[in-house]
Amino acid sequence: SAKTLTLLLLLSTLSCYGQNEQIGVVTRVIDGDTIDIDIDGKVDRVRYIGMNTPERDEPCFDEATQANVDLVAGHEVRLVDRPYSG
Repeated sequence: SAKTLTLLLLLSTLSCYGQNEQIGVVTRVIDGDTIDIDIDGKVDRVRYIGMNTPERDEPCFDEATQANVDLVAGHEVRLVDRPYSG
């Protein structure tokens, strides 16, 4: 799908979610600004909006990727679907 998803860390347990929100678990960190998330058994790739980290062949790629691993790997996250306002 051509959705633009904004990643928000789920900082607390909420009893209800808006209809444009989904909860998933980070299954894989691709790099410093891209992750795979399992939502109800379906894995989607999500790239963070407003963040651009080094690519595989650039300096600090490993550090950016590790920072992302430390932040979200294995954690539950909340995705908010909203139009991109570029």
